[in-house]
Amino acid sequence: MRVNVDAHIPAADAQAKAKVEKTLQEQFDKTAKLLKDYERLVSDAEDRKLLDADLANMKAYADSVMIRLIPLSRANDAEAIRQEIASELVPISLKTIAGFDEHVEFNRKIAEATTQDALTSADRGLKISLATIVIALLIVGTIGMMLAKEIRFRMNRFRD
Repeated sequence: MRVNVDAHIPAADAQAKAKVEKTLQEQFDKTAKLLKDYERLVSDAEDRKLLDADLANMKAYADSVMIRLIPLSRANDAEAIRQEIASELVPISLKTIAGFDEHVEFNRKIAEATTQDALTSADRGLKISLATIVIALLIVGTIGMMLAKEIRFRMNRFRD
């Protein structure tokens, strides 16, 4: 998105600026859709809080670009553009990036915890399976030995 913002400012004519504006709007819409799609994956209250912050930050960034910066760029008001970028766009951008980074870190921690739980469960399952196999072998072996002993006993009685 930032590349397209940077492309809008020096664009020479209204047609080129309109093309960049359309691309920017599509990117903002796509990002909003991705965040909205993420909503069904929210895992807890902390995740919800981070998503709400991401949505608010992204809306503030989009508004800063589309409502304040683009009109200044259309008017080719270089000084106002510099002021808008320095006073509004950069702080909003940094806040948006920091929010996304915080959310990514939150999801990374959840993924690590889930992975650890899965590994623990898999290890426990393997141990239970091995124990079950050993017990089954002992039972079958014991029954087999008892059967062999009984057959030997009966064969010896039959011979006598």
